[in-house]
Amino acid sequence: MTAEQHPANELLIGEQVQHVTCPIKTDNGKIGTGFLYTLAEKEGEILPCLVTNKHVIEGASTTSFTVTKQTQDGAPCFGEQIELEIPVNNWRNHSNSEIDLAVTLIGDRLNVFLDYNLSPFLIGIYKDNIAGDAYLNEMDAIEDIIMVRYPTGIFDEFNNLPITRKGITASRIGLPYEGRPEFLIDCACFPGSSGSPIFQFDRGPRQTRDGGWSIEEPRFKFLGILYGGPIFNATGEVIAVPV
Repeated sequence: MTAEQHPANELLIGEQVQHVTCPIKTDNGKIGTGFLYTLAEKEGEILPCLVTNKHVIEGASTTSFTVTKQTQDGAPCFGEQIELEIPVNNWRNHSNSEIDLAVTLIGDRLNVFLDYNLSPFLIGIYKDNIAGDAYLNEMDAIEDIIMVRYPTGIFDEFNNLPITRKGITASRIGLPYEGRPEFLIDCACFPGSSGSPIFQFDRGPRQTRDGGWSIEEPRFKFLGILYGGPIFNATGEVIAVPV
């Protein structure tokens, strides 16, 4: 078995993160990033959802996402994938019109693989991966982050793998930026990055609040979702626009 064919339980954190996301395309020419979130788990059964931004699917009638096939050994089968369609009316927008999020259940879509006697290779984000309030309060004002995304024309389409970008938190995470449930990051963003999950990914020693230093397991937490970036409009105001 080559280094590119490890099963999920042998993948390093960085390798696992690559399989959390997938490219989303629409019939009106848009491309964005989606990620798998496990909405519920009970008695070994899960409810897989796909999450992205509302503006990614806006104006379309059909969307599609691409999933990598899984080998019999439980490893990703690079170079082999299936594109699955989702009607736009299957998506549900966030109830708050100012929050740019949309979600859809994809369990029935993934069952398409069964028709071909195949399995999809996907790794989902679970509730335990989310940075809660107590965790955010322990974070420093400046932290390393990574963003996993499918920018137009740049990602590895043959292997269905995203591009990862490293950055830092640019506003104090845990505090509502300008009173909104948002925070800023300093990280290069390109078209197609909308819907990208943002993670804390820190593998080095860190200073603790008691003045000491901690060498622990890598810190890995889901922090948020990219939806836009700031620009100056014609009147000189700084506004956030979709990426």
